[in-house]
Amino acid sequence: MATVIVGDATDKTRPETRYTIHKDLLTSASPFFAAALNGKFTESLDQTVRLPEEKPEIFEWFLQWLYTGTLKTPAPHCDALPPTLVHPSNMHHAGGPHALTSHAHHTHHHLAALTHHDIRTDGDLRNTHGSPKYFLLFDLYALSDRLLTTPLSNHILTTIARLSESTNSVPTPSDTWILYAPTTVSDSSPLRTLVLDLFAYKKTDKLLETHKDDWHPRFLRDLCVKLKRPGPEALSRHELVAFRSRDWAVGSGAAGGDGAKMRGL
Repeated sequence: MATVIVGDATDKTRPETRYTIHKDLLTSASPFFAAALNGKFTESLDQTVRLPEEKPEIFEWFLQWLYTGTLKTPAPHCDALPPTLVHPSNMHHAGGPHALTSHAHHTHHHLAALTHHDIRTDGDLRNTHGSPKYFLLFDLYALSDRLLTTPLSNHILTTIARLSESTNSVPTPSDTWILYAPTTVSDSSPLRTLVLDLFAYKKTDKLLETHKDDWHPRFLRDLCVKLKRPGPEALSRHELVAFRSRDWAVGSGAAGGDGAKMRGL
C-alpha cells in the first residue's frame, strides 16, 4: 500500500487529506506515481507522496476512475439498455427531415431511455438541473495531465464530448477562465482543442453574444482564429451537417513517449 497526502493543512479550500491506496494500481496507471514510489526519491522510502497543491475532492474523482475505470456512478436499479442506439442526427430518412418512420420512432424512445440512463449514472458530473459540470472535468483533466495518466485524460475528453452532445450544451464563460488558467493545461492541450471545436461546430453565436458574464479573452481569440482559418474544417461548417464528436484522444507510445493527437468530426 502507498499513502498519498493531498491538500494543505493551512488552506481551508483544500484541507489536507490522507489516502491509503494500492501501490500497484497507482504505479501501473501513473508514471508520476511510478517514478515517485519506485525511484530513488524520498517518497520511495516511506511510500508516501504529498500533493499539497491539489484539491482532495478532485483527487477523489481520480481514485474513482483508478478503481472502477469510469467516472460514472453505478445505477443498480436502472433498466438495461440495448447495446446500440442510433444518434438523433441519423433519424432523417428519404421522406424528408420530418419523415419519422416506425423504426426511427422506436429509436427515439430508446434515445429517451439513454438520456434518462445517462442522467442517473452521471451522478455528480451533472448539477441538480442535469447540466454538465464542465469545471469539474476541467480540473480533473488538469490533475490527470500532471499525473501523466493518459487513459484518464482520454476518458475525460470522451465524457465532455458525450455530455455536450447529449445536453446540447457548451462550457460557460467561467469555465473558459478555468480552461485558460496557467495551472490548468498547456496551450496545445487536446482539451482546449475539443472546447474550441464544440463552440465552432455548435450554434453558439447567441450564447457568445448575449451571456452576461465575460469570456476569457484568449478563448475568444483562439475561437476567432479557428473560425477564420481557411481549410477543410472551415468549409465543412457551411455544409449544414450536424456536429458529432468522435475523438480527441492522445495516443501514448509503447515507451511512454509523445503521442499523436487524433481528432475527428
